[in-house]
Amino acid sequence: MYERLIPLIQEHANGEYTYAAPDCPEVYFLSGLRNPTRTLFDYFDDPVNHSQRVLSTMEQNRVNVVAILEKPPFSPPLAPDLKAALVERFPNSSTVGRFEVRWRQ
Repeated sequence: MYERLIPLIQEHANGEYTYAAPDCPEVYFLSGLRNPTRTLFDYFDDPVNHSQRVLSTMEQNRVNVVAILEKPPFSPPLAPDLKAALVERFPNSSTVGRFEVRWRQ
């Protein structure tokens, strides 16, 4: 799975950042890309205004590719409002194993 996932993310990354969540620190390590939020496991993050903080940070760091883990091992799935915003902002997608990769040109 990672042999397909990581090249896809790298192919669409337009800078040094990507967003992989929830609970996907291995994506940053394997891709060589940085996490704009600095949160390794989402259950550690403050849930108050989480979606807005993530979206703002992604915008500031010009993230153009995201990897969404459909069934995270520890944290709950992405909040519905965050998932909807990612789908809207990143219209292109591909499924790789347990991940939905989304990007914009």
